This record gives sequence, structure tokens and C-alpha cells, in this order.
Amino acid sequence: MEIQTRRLLLRPMTEADAPAVYEYSKHPDVGPRAGWKPHGSLEETREIMRAVFLERDDVWAIVRRADGKLIGSIGLIPDPARENGRTRMVGYALDAACWGQGYMTEAVRGALRHAFGALSLDLVSATCYPGNPASRRVLEKCGFRLEGRRRLAERLWDGTVQDHLCFSITRDEYA
Repeated sequence: MEIQTRRLLLRPMTEADAPAVYEYSKHPDVGPRAGWKPHGSLEETREIMRAVFLERDDVWAIVRRADGKLIGSIGLIPDPARENGRTRMVGYALDAACWGQGYMTEAVRGALRHAFGALSLDLVSATCYPGNPASRRVLEKCGFRLEGRRRLAERLWDGTVQDHLCFSITRDEYA
């Protein structure tokens, strides 16, 4: 399933996307803001794509319509903190060269339209780290509300432990 927004196309990932995914995923600031280490090789990217992106419903490449460039990824995945099949969690990553241009806000809004439309979900959640104010701002601009702070929520690849800021938006709040 594809989703179009004014400037973006959200489409399923393919194996052919690996070089583009590697290009943004190797940047030293992209992965750490989303909780993963920068990719060290194209083969590592391919392995991660097979495990996380490929042949998954509701996980998309973010492609800029103007030039066809793949600039990130976004997905609606099961929320590990909720035992409710009518909820999902949104996660995303964006090429650092595209930060601050409104692309992720636009992509999240497209994913929410799909979540509350085609999927008929009741709630979409998201988390970000306290040290990632840009991601928090994306969520707030999209109508998510802060639920609270989950302290010491995640041990990262480098051994550091991060809190999660937990957000959600319900179908009624989206409408």
C-alpha cells in the first residue's frame, strides 16, 4: 500500500533500496536519535532491512516526490507497551540532510491518516528520547499528547540507558 502526501510518497521498501537506506543510516547522528548505532556497511543495512523493513505491512520508505530520492523510513508496528490489537506505534528515521524541512511531520500525518482510516485503529503511540527535541516537536505538531516519561526504559547498543518520553493520539483526537 502506498500513501501520497503533498511532497512525499510512502511506499513499501524493497531490497533495491538498501544503498539509499545505508546512505542515511551511516550518518553519526541519525541512528542514535532513534536508538540504533550508525550502520557500518551496506551488508549490515541489508540484514537490518530483511529483519525490520522488507515484506512488512505498514512499513514504508519515505520518498521525495520531486526527485524520487529515498530520504527515510516510517512504520506502524505493534506497540510493545500495549496489549490491544487496535493500537500501533509509529517509528521513523530521516536523512539528516532533510531535517528541519517538515518532511517527517508530513510523513507522520500520512501514516496517521492510514492508521485511523484504512486500519481503523483506536490509538497510535510513539516514543522519543528526552534529548531529541526535534522528534518531540514532530509528534506535538501531529497532535500527539505526552503520556509521561518511562524512566530507564532502554539500554542502547553503546551501553547507555535512556528514558522514553511516551506520546499517543487517539482516533477522536485525530479527527
